[in-house]
Amino acid sequence: MMIEGIGEQKVKAQRRSFAGDVMVKESDVCPACQKEAMEHHPAETDYPPGNSRKKDDDIQYLLDHSPEAFWRTDKDLKIIFTNAACRKISGGFENEDFIGKSLLEFLTPEGIEQMWRVNDLRLKNEARGIKTDIVFYELQMRRKNGTYFWAGISSTPCRNQEGDVIGYRGIIRDIGAYKECEVERRKLEDLLIEAEKMAVVGKMAGDVAHELNNAMAGILGYSELLLAEHNLDGVLHKHVGNIMDSGVRAAALVQDLLIMSGRDGASRKPVNLNKLVPACLKKNEFQKWSERYPDMALHVDLEPSLHYINGSLPQLDRSIMNLLAMACEQAGPIGAVSIATRTVYLGRPINGCDNLREGEYVVLSITHNGEGISDEDVSQIFEPFYISRVMKKGVTGLELSVAREVIKDHNGFIDMTSRIGCGATFTIYLPVSRRDVQGNH
Repeated sequence: MMIEGIGEQKVKAQRRSFAGDVMVKESDVCPACQKEAMEHHPAETDYPPGNSRKKDDDIQYLLDHSPEAFWRTDKDLKIIFTNAACRKISGGFENEDFIGKSLLEFLTPEGIEQMWRVNDLRLKNEARGIKTDIVFYELQMRRKNGTYFWAGISSTPCRNQEGDVIGYRGIIRDIGAYKECEVERRKLEDLLIEAEKMAVVGKMAGDVAHELNNAMAGILGYSELLLAEHNLDGVLHKHVGNIMDSGVRAAALVQDLLIMSGRDGASRKPVNLNKLVPACLKKNEFQKWSERYPDMALHVDLEPSLHYINGSLPQLDRSIMNLLAMACEQAGPIGAVSIATRTVYLGRPINGCDNLREGEYVVLSITHNGEGISDEDVSQIFEPFYISRVMKKGVTGLELSVAREVIKDHNGFIDMTSRIGCGATFTIYLPVSRRDVQGNH
């Protein structure tokens, strides 16, 4: 119902401020708006001659009630019209909040630069006689509460009778869901690239590992025979010892390659990390570290009654030994290494791993107080051979890559945190095997 007098004048004034020299003519209506009108009221698109006012009223009605956010600016990008949907998509900006302000005021600095650059190029083309058409932007726009959302903005030039650009009009859509899908797609692509990279390494490992094993057996065997000779002088004994040490490192590299290729033939069974960790500390490989760094402190804190996990004992053993070697090398002669186990319940994914399921996990952490590494190195530390660039010595380059692949193969997750000058911590999450727990109690 309309009250005559003031109400009628107000409606007419609103129509004049909205229409100006644009909306009165059908040819000037935004094409998307025309499409909207055809889809919603196809029976009302044919009007008797001379009934243009009813047509304008219907177009006005469709604009005001359309779910699409229509906008229009002058040539300088100052907003001269928005419909009701702009209020909803902007989180509460009213029509008067938009009118007279530049569209750029509602964009981020990056969005301002992009729109200004594209529009400047458009005007240059127009000046050269090249007619431009619709342009699509993906920019972040400001809501009334100060937050930003991803907006898909279409921009079509409005022209006068001479064909000159006198402004722009278009539609704004919230494309936040699309952007989230794009992020997920990129994550999946990164995972695919990583999988392909590891597949190449695995294929290479499978092709050469057995041949390397044969060669290393001969090198290590004859080195041991030479060391057993009692008549070797000190210099020769030292050289043979160096050959032996190099052979041991090469054999370790072969073992890492076999694990990464999945050809080590290890079976799965219940494993208790509280038993595996002490066994690793008694190995000759770790004893050599103790002899090399006699003043290095070692702290062990194992949670009593730790749950079992289902895993490959050789693979887990190798991974833990690799991490211990990293920690000892970084801690140095007078450093400290800490080893701890505990049980945690994860109700949501850990940062960096969205594939972990909710449930109980056995956690193994290995910490050292050495130099630590930068955030940039941490982000790439599990890449094959990257660790050799950071540590320079004492590593084959596959230790952390092997650990990551083994833990991932056990439906777990490995993480590293570090700061320069503050040491580092390796943290492994492995799912608890309930069936194995019941079978071992």
